[in-house]
Amino acid sequence: MRKEALEAVLYDLIDLQTGMVVGQVTGAGDVISGDAQVTERVTHAFAREVMVRDGELVEELGICFANVETLYPGQPGYEAAVLRYLGKLSGYLPQVRDADGP
Repeated sequence: MRKEALEAVLYDLIDLQTGMVVGQVTGAGDVISGDAQVTERVTHAFAREVMVRDGELVEELGICFANVETLYPGQPGYEAAVLRYLGKLSGYLPQVRDADGP
C-alpha cells in the first residue's frame, strides 16, 4: 500500500486488556489522539525494526534466523507490517475507524 493511502486511513486503537478505544492512529503511524502512554507505545512500535518470517512477527532474540526478513522504517512494506503486528508490538489493536463514527 502506498504511503499516501496509509496516511489517509484512520484506525481506532483498541486496548487489548480493556477492549476500549484509547486513541487513533494513521496507517503511517501518526498518532492522532491518545494519552502519553498510547503515543509512546505506538510511536516506539513504528520506530523500531521488525523481523518477519513466513508472514509472522519474529521476536528479537539476538541471533540470526534462516528466512527472516528485517524491515526498517522507510522501507517498502514496513508501515503495513507494523500496522499488522501493532497489537503484539504495542498492546493496541488497530481497527479501521468507521467513517460515520465520532
